[in-house]
Amino acid sequence: MAEVVDQGVPDSAPAVAAATAAGADAVGGFSLDAVVLAGGRASRLGGRDKPLLERNGRSLLARTVDALRRAGAHRIVVVRSPVPGLGPDVVFARESPPFAGPAAGAAAGVDALAQPAAGASHCFVVASDLPSVGLAVSTLLDAASTSTSTSTSEGADGWIAVDGSGHRQQLLLLLRTDSLRRAIAANGGAAGLADQSMRRLLAGLDLVEVALPDDAVSDIDTPEAALHFGYGDPVTPRGDPSESHPSRPDRSTS
Repeated sequence: MAEVVDQGVPDSAPAVAAATAAGADAVGGFSLDAVVLAGGRASRLGGRDKPLLERNGRSLLARTVDALRRAGAHRIVVVRSPVPGLGPDVVFARESPPFAGPAAGAAAGVDALAQPAAGASHCFVVASDLPSVGLAVSTLLDAASTSTSTSTSEGADGWIAVDGSGHRQQLLLLLRTDSLRRAIAANGGAAGLADQSMRRLLAGLDLVEVALPDDAVSDIDTPEAALHFGYGDPVTPRGDPSESHPSRPDRSTS
């Protein structure tokens, strides 16, 4: 079982309980939780704490949490060591061992969502280094809501973002929570997923591909990308990014 290491702020249990109860109010016909994967080593950034890079005083991680709240997520698990200031609906968890990869992180996050309640019907699984995360999340939610209301994609396990080249973005997902739990169990749980890829975790799921513009799936993996999108260390926040951007490696191999 993954360790739930902390809540977002002290005395947050009543607020979390209220948010869980509010999950009964479905968005697009279903309720939403979220897992944010934020525990990587950021080796290409020289070990800098990538989720805490800031633009105009707001970190990548905080912007990700904000976007998920706007989408209707009632409980949010961030898989990393705790940081202050994200709000009472945020719980922190860690994969075991730490830095065991995104699949193990997803398993740890889903496990944390089950404590103490069973969780929502659907769950976002997203990375914490997407400058345009708001657009990405809202597009996935729109696609899922449309599928549900029109009975298309009936029986699908979830929705996965696809970039302009047709590559699946393995860290930008909206999944049926039960389907995700079954996939985790089929791979031996969090322990079985240590150092395994998201591709392996998702292999048995029927996923609907949702086309997103490259801008919506571009991530920050290098100092050059951080500079381009206007993100710097918390002590040196930068200005707004420009409209154009260079190509980024896609996340299909994660």
